[in-house]
Amino acid sequence: MTNFETILYEVDGRMVTITLNRPGAGNSVSDQLSAEIEEAWTSFRDDPALDVAILTGTGERAFCLGADMHTMAGYFAARDRGEEEERKPVRGLEGISARSHNIMKPIICAVNGRVAGLGIGFVADSDIVIASENAAFTDPHVTWGGISAGGLVRLVGRLPISAILRLAYLGKGEWLSAQRAYELGFVSEVMPPAELMPRARALAERILTANQAALRVQKEAVVKALETYLGPITEAAREPHMRFNAETKYKNMVEGTSAFIEHRPPDFEKQ
Repeated sequence: MTNFETILYEVDGRMVTITLNRPGAGNSVSDQLSAEIEEAWTSFRDDPALDVAILTGTGERAFCLGADMHTMAGYFAARDRGEEEERKPVRGLEGISARSHNIMKPIICAVNGRVAGLGIGFVADSDIVIASENAAFTDPHVTWGGISAGGLVRLVGRLPISAILRLAYLGKGEWLSAQRAYELGFVSEVMPPAELMPRARALAERILTANQAALRVQKEAVVKALETYLGPITEAAREPHMRFNAETKYKNMVEGTSAFIEHRPPDFEKQ
């Protein structure tokens, strides 16, 4: 096992806890974290000694505040100069999510704090979601000139369309609280921060008492049904996403990420 630097990978018997570990950056997804979380998912999937995973973040402030905006700013500025056309700053949701790795073992997401943008995908791709009272969810993409069609599509069936569109349209500052997420069914339990990880481990221990062969087929059936339902929707969302990127050539994101780094409102008129 690789010695990870931006995540923690802690094995306890048949259980592994994967912790996003960049607390100074809101546990946001950098190049390195992107690569390491992919390796972690692969290790969990392929290790016959492991039967359940818990995904969480370090600290009580943030679970994952999306893609690292400093990384993204450098990337979009380079694209605007015609450089690094083939390099992506971080793997998108398709690369870092558990679903893209075809994992048929159960995954519990213990949402320890705020979640933004790309981080929502981690939650949406988990099987059981519990949250601390500190948790809240937002999608700020439109504030900074980007889109998150692929990530928002993953919320179809887990949140009402009205709640998805509030997140999609209102951007920065629109937070779905843990309690409201519970009321809407996105989160199954909400508790004080100190109780979050003990509860996640208790759920994992209960899962470990089940017949694992039956459990995995159970998950496979649900996942295949979900993919049958969401597959055409995901493909439909991909076309406007790609068209938008091609038409704008990321110039909106050059201004948006610059504004984020400089702590000012974006001025898209100056593009």
